[in-house]
Amino acid sequence: MKPPCSELCALLRAFGFGVRVMPAPPALPAPWPFVAVFVTMPIHTAQGGDAFDLCNQVRESSRLPGDARPLLVLATMQLSATDRVRAGLAGCHEILLGPATRGSVAQLLDARAIALPSDARRS
Repeated sequence: MKPPCSELCALLRAFGFGVRVMPAPPALPAPWPFVAVFVTMPIHTAQGGDAFDLCNQVRESSRLPGDARPLLVLATMQLSATDRVRAGLAGCHEILLGPATRGSVAQLLDARAIALPSDARRS
């Protein structure tokens, strides 16, 4: 079985981004040096925590009034209507639903005006 972010990480690297896989938000003071944070953990886990808890932690840890913060993206295969509301309350800016594809990731980043460092469309 592949790690949860293997395809997404590969796509982001292909676009020229540096990728760091972390099990928890980084212990860095805000503002963070990241343009985006993708949360790929399961929506519900047996351990009690879930993706929404992690998104909320990311939102709170990266918050600094007046400064830019990273785009917070929840990447998941499926999401109920209730979970969409929970994602919004947890601070998710975008939801990447279904398998990550070159087009879906590029479109999501482009919609938020995040330039791809190695964008073949602009060559």
